Amino acid sequence: MPAARASALFDEFLAIAAAAYHFTYGSLGRIGLSGEMTAHFERLLGIPSRDGHFNLDEQQTKLCLSEIIRYESAAQSGTRPYLLLQSIAVTQWRIDGKDFATDSTFNMNYGILPCLSTSLRFDTIEHFHSIQRVLNDIKLCKLDARHLRPVKMRKLKE
Repeated sequence: MPAARASALFDEFLAIAAAAYHFTYGSLGRIGLSGEMTAHFERLLGIPSRDGHFNLDEQQTKLCLSEIIRYESAAQSGTRPYLLLQSIAVTQWRIDGKDFATDSTFNMNYGILPCLSTSLRFDTIEHFHSIQRVLNDIKLCKLDARHLRPVKMRKLKE
């Protein structure tokens, strides 16, 4: 999926389903090509890379995403010589107009291996189905119930 579409869908999902979330981590790396792309991002960000890799704050991640979208729209081929990771922590779901606490993470990868990876927590199966519906409706990804696992509670010693 092109970065522009993935980014728009991810933003739409967050606007619909996340009552509270925040940026946690960003990184950019080049994959198997010359340093030309790295030099371009060094100039854009105003910082040196570490062997073709950058650790990014939220603003730098947004800047790199904008540049990747621009690059992809101008590129004739499907070559994506970079991997941009944007990690978002969701601390509250918005379900049926109500907010529910969660400890969930989304890692959106743009570039050579575009994908969305998740670590999600739901208090009820109904919450899972609600978030599953949103993701399916906007066609960002499909959650499968086979990935649901009950949380094991440890007994505290008295």
